[in-house]
Amino acid sequence: MSAIGDAPSDAEAGFTLVEMLTTIGVAALVSALIFPSLAQTLDGMTLLRAQAGVGADLRAARARAILLGRPVLVTIDVNGGGYVLDGQPRALPDRIRVAARGPIAFYPDGSSIGGRIDIAAGGRERSLSVNAVTGLIQLMPAPFGATGTRP
Repeated sequence: MSAIGDAPSDAEAGFTLVEMLTTIGVAALVSALIFPSLAQTLDGMTLLRAQAGVGADLRAARARAILLGRPVLVTIDVNGGGYVLDGQPRALPDRIRVAARGPIAFYPDGSSIGGRIDIAAGGRERSLSVNAVTGLIQLMPAPFGATGTRP
């Protein structure tokens, strides 16, 4: 006998194999439910960060055209992995794809030829719209009528 009561016998010490397998099974089930949604959340955050970065570069291109008094061109890479801003290549993270119908030019008066840039990652899509008259850039969710996913 000990100071805190009877010591457990060897048969009572520890966990049974069934208890340990049940615990591992529950942990595996919870992990299977949580990790895919975590990955989608991270893809969504990466997409928003990429959209904000491209938008900031488009604003910088407009400001540069006004400051230098000459047109500044933004061209999307044909592979969709980045773009070229006034001759300077810009890379995007591997999971991010970017597309546009053509280059976007900004002019010294602040105007632009206008256009839209689509950015996609993990089956989600966001867009940037460039106003032709004002040259202002607007961050947008998925295009109108789209589900926000790509096949």
